[in-house]
Amino acid sequence: MCEDLNLPDALKAAGFEQQDIPGLPEGVTAFVGAGVPPEPKPADPWEGFEVISTYTRKQAIEDGVLVDLSSEKADGETKLLVLEAGFKLPIAITATAFADSVLAGTTETPDGEFVFPSGQSCKGRLWDVLMVLRYSIRAANRKGDTDRVHFKVDVDAKGDGHHQTVNLWCQCGPGDNGEPVLTIMLEGED
Repeated sequence: MCEDLNLPDALKAAGFEQQDIPGLPEGVTAFVGAGVPPEPKPADPWEGFEVISTYTRKQAIEDGVLVDLSSEKADGETKLLVLEAGFKLPIAITATAFADSVLAGTTETPDGEFVFPSGQSCKGRLWDVLMVLRYSIRAANRKGDTDRVHFKVDVDAKGDGHHQTVNLWCQCGPGDNGEPVLTIMLEGED
């Protein structure tokens, strides 16, 4: 111990009191008391504020801002594709990311069907996005935990063998009820 440290005085200054306790060995002094009071908890930073507006993931899916790939309401074939790709968490993709990576170069018929370049399909392109994402997540996990990954998908939008690169990223964040969910977005979207 430090010679110049006067421990009894320091304990007394901190609010402890010296007390005789029967049965202690000779020369041992007991100090009791609260010591340093606990630090006060910080006030709720949102206390007194009124929430003006919220926009939930569910609302974004209903509005078409997000394309649901895995919930009960998702297309059965799409949901099965997500499961086959190995995703267990709910997953959605922004409408703009879906348009640029899955629907690129398609034309829409009057009845709402999308026509893909020869030899391509919605299922095939979505599979490409999901598999590149899956391997990007695995690579990121080997480097350390992260809640987001950045990845690129090459799309043959015209069916002529010339590919355009679509820069995407995926974040694992809280859903409407705090559960983990995956959201695929274009670089620059949040």
